[in-house]
Amino acid sequence: MSDTLSQLFDTRAVSFIDLTHPLKIGMPVWPTHPHYCQEMVESYDRGDPACNHALAMSEHTGTHFDAPIHFIRGGATIAEIPIERFFGRMAKVDARDCGPRQAVDPRRILAFEAEHGPIRAGDAVFFLSAGTGSGTPTLPRSWPTGPACRGRLAIS
Repeated sequence: MSDTLSQLFDTRAVSFIDLTHPLKIGMPVWPTHPHYCQEMVESYDRGDPACNHALAMSEHTGTHFDAPIHFIRGGATIAEIPIERFFGRMAKVDARDCGPRQAVDPRRILAFEAEHGPIRAGDAVFFLSAGTGSGTPTLPRSWPTGPACRGRLAIS
């Protein structure tokens, strides 16, 4: 299978997996981050001409990508990352047993590759973190890991 975007979007060769989760009051957040808040601004029920909400949340609320600048001084912002980088091959590595601020040990990646095949340059690697669980949305159980992810696209 080729990894060009036009071929990746050939739905005969791939399936699409939507990784997003709905924003909702009470959803889990990082302990130091503000909770998600949604306030009705306009409502048809109140006679307003439109339905409109004001939203307040952390940049890390719900399904999101951390830009390199989040952890690397001078790293790229989301706006600086080409959109093409958000589509392609991907792998899911379980790192839920890592503690806060604990780096993922390279041996974990080597073990993943030994079981599922090599992660290639340009592949996306999703790490399930300690925040994944206890009510936090997770990737679907049916979503495969390793080489089975080849030929799948994640849309977030």
